[in-house]
Amino acid sequence: MSDYVRHSRTLQPGGGIDPTHAAPVRRRADVGVVTDVRGHRILIVEDEYLAADDLATDLRKLGVEIVGPVGNVREALALIRANPDLDGAVLDINLHGTMSYPVADALSKTGTPFLFATGYDAWMVADPYRGVVRHEKPVRPADVVSALFGQTAAG
Repeated sequence: MSDYVRHSRTLQPGGGIDPTHAAPVRRRADVGVVTDVRGHRILIVEDEYLAADDLATDLRKLGVEIVGPVGNVREALALIRANPDLDGAVLDINLHGTMSYPVADALSKTGTPFLFATGYDAWMVADPYRGVVRHEKPVRPADVVSALFGQTAAG
């Protein structure tokens, strides 16, 4: 996605998007139009329950439908197979000692945008994945929307 859409929205203290004023948008590469983020399906792959639950709760406030969260590669791959219409995904890189790179590969094959939410520094990410957007945990919903759908905060 080389074309990004700039759209204003109201941010809450701490960086969250105020869902009563939010109009997050996405540029759908397949049809080249901008659509609202409400109803979009985002997979969360995170092995830390509280981090996954907090992110899922915040994204649901924006109207996003959450797939998962799941905390391991096997379940993530099963959800990708069962949900071919995912709009995006947030992946922790290290899932209890197992790297989530097979999940990233599966998402890439389906053309599903994703980002890494991790405690890893950039140099710790495996070479083939260094170009993937990476946010340090805890990742903010505004960062997820920006990375997946090309949305940036006005201001």
